[in-house]
Amino acid sequence: MNNLIKDIAKSETKSIFKKALVNFAKKNEVVCSENQLLIRANSKGEPFYTYCIDFQEKNRISFKEVLGVKVDFKNREAIAEPFITKTISRLKDKHSCNSDDVKIYACTFDEKAKDVYLFGYINNEKIGQISFDWLFS
Repeated sequence: MNNLIKDIAKSETKSIFKKALVNFAKKNEVVCSENQLLIRANSKGEPFYTYCIDFQEKNRISFKEVLGVKVDFKNREAIAEPFITKTISRLKDKHSCNSDDVKIYACTFDEKAKDVYLFGYINNEKIGQISFDWLFS
């Protein structure tokens, strides 16, 4: 995939996660830094999403809910899903575990979600920050 498409996908993904954190915080009456989006995969490696408050899982959400839309006209899920699937697979292979042992949290540390960070966990142990560059490599 060429660099322009990767750059667009990376920028769009950051923007989607930022907007989602802001929107879910408003909806749940918490500050942005208190809520997270959890990205996991089922046994087939297909990603799914969970809304969290203070890293406690609250409810599963669809990618459309992450986007804040009823219909994904831009087909953003189809663009983002291969990168997310690949990231989960890379972490699974690197740490010799199952797909369902891998968790990726999208979160922010400020009230307006200026910056969004990704953190990887294996078997509920933090393995570190995942850069968006690595996600889209």
